[in-house]
Amino acid sequence: MGHVLVWEPARRFVCSWEISADWKPDARAVFASEVEVRFVPEGPGTTRVELEHRKFERMAAPGSAKMRNDVDGGWVKILELFAEEISREGSRT
Repeated sequence: MGHVLVWEPARRFVCSWEISADWKPDARAVFASEVEVRFVPEGPGTTRVELEHRKFERMAAPGSAKMRNDVDGGWVKILELFAEEISREGSRT
């Protein structure tokens, strides 16, 4: 659950991460962390995807530490799956 906070097509987007440390939707946006995804051109047909999950301090302790720990490494796996899918799509065209 979340909301788009910044939308810059082909460059980046930022969204609120409105999920509690218990992995339940938390619509109290004041406590939301943020996820920013940037698309950085690196050459013909190549783009680097950068992801930053930040503002964990908005959550009350110990929830903030738990959420940071839970997502640490999780985003890496999601980006790996994204890269695999892009590779498969590229091989089909």
